[in-house]
Amino acid sequence: MKKEILVKDVTAVLPPSVYDIAKRLKNSGYQVFLVGGAVRDILRKASVHDFDIGTDALPDDLIRLFPRSLEVGAKFGTVVVIASQSGLDVADGLPLSEFQVTTFRTESTYLHGRWPAKVDFTVDIKEDLSRRDFTINAMAINLDELLQAKPESSLDTYVVDPFNGRKDLADGIIRAVGIAKDRMHEDGLRAMRACRFASSLSFQIEESTMDAITGSASTFTQISAERIREEFEKILDSEIPSIGIELMRRTGLLQVCIPELLEGVGIEQNEYHEHDVYTHLVKTCDVSPRNIRLAGLLHDIAKPRTKSGGHFYGHEELGAEMATAILTRLKYPKQVITHTAKLIRLHMFYFEPHWGDAAVRRFLQKVGDDVTLEELFLLRFADAASNAKSGFDPKEVTGLQERIAGIKAQDAALHIKDLAISGKDLLDEGYAQGVFLGNVLEYLLDKVVEEPELNTKGTLLGLAKAYKEREVDARSTTNAS
Repeated sequence: MKKEILVKDVTAVLPPSVYDIAKRLKNSGYQVFLVGGAVRDILRKASVHDFDIGTDALPDDLIRLFPRSLEVGAKFGTVVVIASQSGLDVADGLPLSEFQVTTFRTESTYLHGRWPAKVDFTVDIKEDLSRRDFTINAMAINLDELLQAKPESSLDTYVVDPFNGRKDLADGIIRAVGIAKDRMHEDGLRAMRACRFASSLSFQIEESTMDAITGSASTFTQISAERIREEFEKILDSEIPSIGIELMRRTGLLQVCIPELLEGVGIEQNEYHEHDVYTHLVKTCDVSPRNIRLAGLLHDIAKPRTKSGGHFYGHEELGAEMATAILTRLKYPKQVITHTAKLIRLHMFYFEPHWGDAAVRRFLQKVGDDVTLEELFLLRFADAASNAKSGFDPKEVTGLQERIAGIKAQDAALHIKDLAISGKDLLDEGYAQGVFLGNVLEYLLDKVVEEPELNTKGTLLGLAKAYKEREVDARSTTNAS
C-alpha cells in the first residue's frame, strides 16, 4: 500500500516563488490553485519541473499584481510571472524563473486543429479542469487552503479531482476528459501527447481514447512540424520510446509524420536478425543511450528500399539521405540533422585486426572527431544489443579502440590543421590563394596519414613543390596535345 501524501510533502517541493505568487493572489481576494502536470507528478511522487497556477483573477488583474510579468498569452488568460528561485522579488544576479499564471477559462470552436476561437473566463476551477486533455492532467491543488493547513494533514482534502484522475493515475490509464472524440478533434496535438504520456509513464491508453486518436488523423495533420518534433523528442527521452512509437503506428500518427518507418513493417532480414526492419529499429532506439536515439531509430531506415535478396547494399548511404529528409521535415536543427546523418552513414564500419596504422588513421579521418567516434561505437553496441541473433563480437569495437588509443599516443596528423605547415606557409612560398592551394594541403595530408614521419615543415614544402611541378607538367602536356 502506498504511503499517504501529506501537506508537508507538497510544501517541501514548492519553490518560494510559488508561495509568494499564491499569497499575493490570496491576499488580494482571489482563488489560487496548482494545476496541470505539477499536480500529476506530486501525486506520483515524481520530481516536479513546471509549477503552473490557476486563478479567478483576470489577466489585467494579474498584470497589475505582478509588474514583472509577460503578456505572452493574456488573450487566452495566461500571464508569465518572472521571479527568482528564492522568491517573487527579483534580485539582481539571481537566476530567473518563469511561472505561468492562468485565469480559469472555458474554450470552444477550435481553429486549425490547435487554438480555441473563443475563450470565456470563469470563477469555477472545475469548469477550467473540464477543458483539459486527460484526466491525469485535470486535477488541481487548492493552494490558498494548503498553505494554511497543518503539515501532517492529508493532501487528499486539498485536491480537486472532478474526473477521477487519481484513480486513472493509480491504474496507469490515459483517459480523455469527457468525450474523447471531442477532445482529440479540438486539438490535434493531444493525440500525440497521449502516446507520449503512455510512453513516459508506461501507461495504457483507454479504449475510447485510443479509438478517438485513431480517428483524429485529419486534425493531427494541421499541427506544425515544430510542435510534432517537440512531442517526438519527449517520446525519445522516455524510458521505453518504442511504447510511444508503436502507439503512433497503431493510431495512424506515424503515417503522418514519419511514414518511412512504416516501410520496414514486415520486411524480413537475413538469418542473423531476429526481427523485421521496423521492429529492429524501435528496439535499437530503446537500448540506445539518449544522445543517439535518433540515429538508433533511423540507422537502417533505407533497408526496405535497398533490399536485394538477403542483402541491403548501400543502405547506410541512402539511409543518411533519408534521415536528412525526415529530420529536415520535422524542423530539427541543422547540426542535429548533419550529425545524425553522419552516424548513419558510418554505422556499417567493420574493423579487421590486420588493419595497418594508416587504415586506422584514415578511419579516424573519416569520423572526424572524438564525440562522433564515441557515439558511433555506442550505436554499434545498441544495434547488436537489440538483436538476439546478432553475431556481433565486441572485439570489433574494443580492438579498434585499442588501436585508436595507440595512434593517438603518436600524435598523428589526421586533419589539415595538424600539418606542420599551413596555407599561410604555402602563400609565403608563392602559391596562389584558391582551389589549388586546398588541393595541395589535401595531398600533403594524404601523404602524412600514410607516413606520419613526413610531417615536418621542410619535408612538406618539398612534397608541395614536387606536387606543383607535376601538376604544371600535366597541364602543359594536356594543352600541347
